[in-house]
Amino acid sequence: MHLNFSDIIAVISLGWTAATFGRTVRHRPEASWMNSYIVTRLTNVTPPLTDEHGRLPVRKAMIANDGDGDAFDVRVFGHNCIIRTYAWEKLSNGNWKIGERTMVPRISNEDGDDVKIAIWPPEGADAIPEDARICIHWTKSPTRLRRCGYEEIPLTSELADKWWEEKDWKASHRLAERFRAWSAHRRFHHNPEDARKSPQPTI
Repeated sequence: MHLNFSDIIAVISLGWTAATFGRTVRHRPEASWMNSYIVTRLTNVTPPLTDEHGRLPVRKAMIANDGDGDAFDVRVFGHNCIIRTYAWEKLSNGNWKIGERTMVPRISNEDGDDVKIAIWPPEGADAIPEDARICIHWTKSPTRLRRCGYEEIPLTSELADKWWEEKDWKASHRLAERFRAWSAHRRFHHNPEDARKSPQPTI
């Protein structure tokens, strides 16, 4: 097969376009998640929250987007634990205004947005299981493409530390983690209970 000069130029141009597109996709803005636990030992620093059984949460936390891209239609829920998402505000008279949320329309790093969550053990349990995780599902930008992301963050401090240390482990471990996250993401989309969740009014 003989290639003339124009064919070679076309092949080089196609290769350059593919490389540029790949670089753009790799470096596009993405949301990234971090959680920080709220110190609740101080009096009245957070509102009193209970579940339908009157149980107090074992932990309260804030989920923030520290990535360079916005996240839309954000849902936070628990694996092997019960997580509820809230917005709250302390009023001038000392009372709390509380709104429970099942979906947050947008979380941006630039605006310093965060989502407050309360965490309970599974029903019938007194403590958080070791494999409990915070699960976050969101739609990426641009939203018209309906691309979505999914991430899980371990709840126990030992696993959380290990998770950060092993985040860049050898390829076989990274592939196994990606496959596990992919499977969990698929389960989210096939779970009608999560799919039926609709936005709730915020405070």
